[in-house]
Amino acid sequence: MHSQQKSEGELLAILGRVFAIVILLILLFYLGFSYFNAVSKVGQQNIHLTHNRLLNVLGGIRSQWLIQGQPTELTLNWQTEIEPNDYSVSHVQMSSGGWPIPSETNVAGCRQLMESLLGENYQQTLITKYDFSTASCRYIGTAGGSINYQTISGRVIFLTEEG
Repeated sequence: MHSQQKSEGELLAILGRVFAIVILLILLFYLGFSYFNAVSKVGQQNIHLTHNRLLNVLGGIRSQWLIQGQPTELTLNWQTEIEPNDYSVSHVQMSSGGWPIPSETNVAGCRQLMESLLGENYQQTLITKYDFSTASCRYIGTAGGSINYQTISGRVIFLTEEG
């Protein structure tokens, strides 16, 4: 009888451990799912911030284009608050409507345009495509959102995968 009670005790201890492991796995699964869902949202936020910055930069560039008498090429001087002595100069070609256009009508031209407008670090996080039929550059974020810049009209379309 003592042997049977000992066996039942060991069986209950093993069952308790299995139950604890199952609960732990469920908790880890939930935390992992929440983490990867949050990573996706951060990626969407990144493309959203890039979109807002692009809109602000395009508005500023168009204003400078009008102030400077509508030149065919505009010189951009960029300076950051982090390093005030560090600035970069880039040149962009302008359309007759006052919008920056790529120097080449291909993916390389769109990459160069985004680098001129927003800086080199944006090329690391965006996939670039060029649509010949609409003369537009499309920048796709790692989380799936995209920015479509129509070079003729200056129109910027922001798309996300949120439902």
